[in-house]
Order: sequence, then structure tokens, then C-alpha cells
Amino acid sequence: MIAFLLLVTLVWSQSHSVDTNSKPCMPAKYNNAHNVFLKRHIPEEVPKTWDNNAWETFLRKIKTCGRPTQSFFRASEKQRVENVCTKAGGKTLSRNLCISKEKFSFVTVRVDINEGACGIKNIRNETKHIILACEQIGDACLVRKTNGANYSPKALLRATSTEDLWLYMDTESFRCEIKKTLPELEDETLRTLAAHLIDVIGVRKREDLIFVGSDDITLFLTPIQSRKLIQAFKNEANGQVASTSSEGQEPHVSLPVLILPDGFSPSATQISPLPSERQTSSNQNKSWISSFQVPWDKMPARLLQAMEKGCLAHPEDRRVLIRVVVEAMQAHCKNPSKAICTEVARLIVCKYPGTFADKTGEGEQLGCGYYSLFRQLKTRVEHINRDNVSNRIRQPRKRSSDDSSGNDAAIKRSRTDVDSYGCTKWQPTNLPQGETAESLKDKRKILITIFKSEGPTAVEAMDVERNMELTYIYQRHMINTWPPPSLCEVEEQWPFLFTKRGLCSHFHMLTDIDIDTRLHEAFLTKGRRIINFFLNQRLKWSQDIQALLREMEHESMNNHQVPIAAILLLMKYFQEKEDHIFILTDPTSTKMSVEQEMTLPTTPRVIMLGSSLLFATHWMVSIEGKVFYEANQLHNFASAFAVFFGSFYVFNLEYQESASTTLEMVQRFFVRINPEEGTKCTEKFGKSRKTGGTVQRKVATINSRVATFLQTLTEFEWKTAN
Repeated sequence: MIAFLLLVTLVWSQSHSVDTNSKPCMPAKYNNAHNVFLKRHIPEEVPKTWDNNAWETFLRKIKTCGRPTQSFFRASEKQRVENVCTKAGGKTLSRNLCISKEKFSFVTVRVDINEGACGIKNIRNETKHIILACEQIGDACLVRKTNGANYSPKALLRATSTEDLWLYMDTESFRCEIKKTLPELEDETLRTLAAHLIDVIGVRKREDLIFVGSDDITLFLTPIQSRKLIQAFKNEANGQVASTSSEGQEPHVSLPVLILPDGFSPSATQISPLPSERQTSSNQNKSWISSFQVPWDKMPARLLQAMEKGCLAHPEDRRVLIRVVVEAMQAHCKNPSKAICTEVARLIVCKYPGTFADKTGEGEQLGCGYYSLFRQLKTRVEHINRDNVSNRIRQPRKRSSDDSSGNDAAIKRSRTDVDSYGCTKWQPTNLPQGETAESLKDKRKILITIFKSEGPTAVEAMDVERNMELTYIYQRHMINTWPPPSLCEVEEQWPFLFTKRGLCSHFHMLTDIDIDTRLHEAFLTKGRRIINFFLNQRLKWSQDIQALLREMEHESMNNHQVPIAAILLLMKYFQEKEDHIFILTDPTSTKMSVEQEMTLPTTPRVIMLGSSLLFATHWMVSIEGKVFYEANQLHNFASAFAVFFGSFYVFNLEYQESASTTLEMVQRFFVRINPEEGTKCTEKFGKSRKTGGTVQRKVATINSRVATFLQTLTEFEWKTAN
């Protein structure tokens, strides 16, 4: 049957001159499919507001309350949508699936379908390429169904169902080829990578492998793994095809537009694993580390079983592994360097990621994935050598004779590394389709006019949302200028950026994370995990933590107080003062009274209106000594904290050193931003938590106290669950 359908498609495409793609259409199973698509996705009278009640009424009218996620195009987009099934507007993705050449703007509505309700969870304007299933109905190639696509490979894989994909290579054998080169890859990563190369990059046969570039697979692999795999592809392909590239030029195929962002800052994306010292190891070190074997035969049986099953290692077994591995390393070198410890940790984690890798509760890699293991190895080495001075002597680091610390360009480059930390689209370079610099300036002026006439509530209008998306590149180029503008200057040009919706939408485009939704969900689930961690071990904590725990137990906590309590507990655990994130003020305070009566710090703060921090009922956010986000915009603590935290990324602000550990904990644990390198706090000096004096501060890829706490939390939950 499948072969028959394919034959019909080929015959139709060769015998008609209709302007369609190359073989995208399949014969329709029933002729009403296109009408169903129009009814579901391009109905008449789509609301032009973000009001939940208006959308609920609309969904009841068109009788789609039972669909949890729904997407709607404007009626004016109907012809553009239908053109995706033709050469004019689309390209063949696979079989009868077509992907749009241009991005579309549409509204996605998520519905609460529990017990027949039609409540609106959230409404969001999205701009993505769309994937359509096209069918032949009469003499036309029409749309049967739609899926949204963006540059996230995972999103693409979710959007296109397996029965719709026609793979030109045997995926299973392709995975085996990758597994030969990278045996340490997890099965899920392997499946995703293979599907990405076939479905997105367009690999159709083995000869295509020579054209795969490092940029095509950097989302899934470390730089070293990427180089290994590309070299293996070239070695295999060289025996089958002749290179078509000119001498000295590497063949490369660009990524399809659906996964290629408008522009990346090189410093933000071309990141290599942990320390750069790996490249400076001596030849002697390189010789033994390249052949170093972990003595697995000396490991306890329980650890070997965990490794075989891919389960988390027992803390006691993990400590045994550290001792055994360091002993084996010291047989070659009495004081293994940081680079060597890093390489050994990486090798162990690559071989058994399920047992030793640093991961979040969602299974996402934490930073480089092997930082905590590296830190344990290095700590063990230093502990053994604590009384042996000769083994700890290092050659003094050579300093450059031409110190360029005063060079403004050098400062700007270092700032770029910090400011683009954790971002996916920090400095876009391509203008939106059909836009020019002048048209974007006109849209900025229109936005200012709307704000002056209607105020900040106009941010809910779809036209404002659309224009803010289109002018994103304009906003970033102003914020990223050097020297940076003040926030008052930014506010004059982009007033809607200083609304909660405007900032969260900008953060979403900047990092690909819906921070408002993510923090709301994470605070309720992970916040309670943090509280339980401290409550169940209350006797081991300091008096400050115990006092806070008693205050929490005095009254039952609502959904506002759970995240506040979790953040306060973390601050006390990390010995960071509460006023470095929060400012408590009277419940009746206003923006004007706060600015007049208090000296606000330059770094961001959450202003808590209430009798105590834990029981505050309203919130504001201040930056650069001014209240920019008022209480009437922030209806709960999670929203206030989303704006507070998002401002660090949107406005290129560093974490204040005095609260940097808590903020990195929020970043990695709650928001799940986990870059492999870099830091959001470059301050070289800080205040000692014990003595109060100024001390030199170590700048690490992952804050060691955050890594330790996450490991301790994981071990605690593992013990209490078993």
C-alpha cells in the first residue's frame, strides 16, 4: 500500500505543471482534511487580545476546549500558509511534509482540559517556521495538518511524528556507526543525534557524511566528541567518494534555516570543555594520560552493579572510586595537574554517565557534566600532598610583557564573554524577513507612541507583542553597545521592555526559556524539595536556619511563601545576607515612597512589601537605584523573581558577588541554565563569610558550593527514597 501511494505521488508530480514542491503531496484519504485544518487553525474572529476570558469564550464557540494545545493564524495569513505546500513558500522536509521558507507569527493557547473545563493556562505569540503535511485534493496541493518548528532539534523531533517521516538511510545501522566512534554516548543522545543528522541536516547516504561540519552536531556533543566523529566520517567517506572541495577548504553544508538562529555571538557558542590548561600539559603528562586505564577491577561490587545498570553511585562507593583512581594516577605523576584531573574525570563520566555525571532532576547535564568528579579528584590529590611540599611546587605563571589591561577592546571582549553567558541569541545579525533598519526604527517609534497614549497595559495587545519581536535585534544592539547605556536611556527607547511581559518575552528570545512559566513550576516542586531537605535534617543546621524553619512551621505556607522560604534557606546555607537580594518595606509603600525614603543599590533587588520577608504580599523590582517594575505588574512572588532574575541576562548585568552563590543556584537548579564554561560573576575579590575581611575569590566554571550542595541534595534524596 505504501509503495502504491508513493508511485501515485511520483506520477502526479511528473504529469502536472502546478507550482508545487518536489514530491510533497500524498493522495488525500478524505477530502475534508483541508477544511478541518482551516477550521482549527485559521478560524474567523480570532481574538486580538491576550485576555483569558475572551479566548475561553472563543474556544467554546468553535468547540475546541478538549484540545490541550492549539495554534491559530490570522485570517490574513491564509494564503501564505497554503503557499507552504508550493515552491513559492515551502521546501520539502520529508515525504509529504513541507517546511516554510519564512517564519510565521501565530498564537499558541494552552488549555486546562481537566473535568471538561475550558480554562486558559497561558496564551503566547510565537514566531517559528511551520511544518505542514500536504495532500493532493483535486488539482491542488493543500494543507492537511500543521506543526510548529524552531531551531531546537528536540522541538523538531516532537513536531514531526515518526509515521510521517520517510528516512533515506537505515537509522539503526547509522546509530551503530556513531556508536563505534563514540561508545560512551547514551542511547537517548545517540537516537537524537542520528535523527537530527538524517531529518534536519539532510544526510541521505554514507557519501553525505563527509559534508557534516562541527556546527551541525555541536548541540549534542562536546567539542572533542565532535572532532572524533567528524574525523571518523571523513575517514570512512574518503574510501567511497572523491572530495569536491578546493585544496585547503573543508566541505561543509550549512544548517537548515529551521534550526539556525538568526545570529550567535562566537564567544557565546564556541565553548570548549572546562579548563584550558588541558592544552598546556607537558609532553610527559600527555604520554601517560593518553593510555591511562581506570582500575575498574579494584572497585566494589555494588559500584560495578550500579555502573552496569546506569544507576547513581552510592556516596560511599563514589569515595572509594576517588581514592582508587587518584592512587592509580599518582603511580605516573605525584601531583596530577588540574588538566589531568579534568581529563580523567571526563573519561569516567563519558564511559558511565548514568552513574557519575552531574545532572539536574530533569536529567539535563549540569555544566560540563564532570565538574564535581573533577573537583573530588583534585581535592583528594591536594589532601594526599598536604605535607609534601616538593610535590606541590609549581612553575610560576608567565605574564605577558605587553599588558593590555587598559585596552578598551580587550575589556569589551571580556565583557562579551560575561554578558552572553547562558544566552542563545545574544547578538543577532540578520534582520527579520522583509524588514530594514528604517522599518524597524519606524516600529520603535510606533511602540513609543502606543506606550505614551495607552500606558504599560498596552503590552497585552498582539500588535505590540509582534512589533517587540520584530525589533528584538534593534533592542539587543542598543543594550550590547559599548560603553553600555544606562537603563533610563534604554527605557526612553524601549518602554515596553520595562513591563513584566515585555522583559519575559525578551528573555525567552534571548535564552529560549519561558522564565515565567519555568520558575512558577520549579518553585512549587523544587522549592518543596529544598524545604524538605532542611526540615528533615534540622539539627545539623545553624541557629539562623533553625529559626527560619520554626517560623515556617508556625503558619501553613501558601504558594507564594514556598519559593520565598526556599530562597531564604539557600541564602542562609550559603551564608549570604538576605538584603543582597531582598529589601523589606512597609505593605503600603509605593514606587515613589520607596525611591524617596530608601537608598536603593545599583544591582537588582526584589522589594518585599509586608510584615516580614516570608509573609510579604506584594513585590517590586529595582535596578540601578530605581524601581522599574511596580507591584501592579507582579501578581505573585514567582513573577517578581522571574523579572528580577531575568534582568541580569536581558540588561547584561553581573551577579552581585555578595549573592552570587544563591543566584547561580537559582540559575542552575530552578531556571536550568547550565553553560559548560564562563561565569556571571567575575569579581576577583569578595568578603569572607567567616571573618568579614576581603579575600581573593576563585572564579570557577561552576561555583564549588553550588556543585557540593546539589550533590548533597541528590545523595540525601537517594538515601531517603531507598
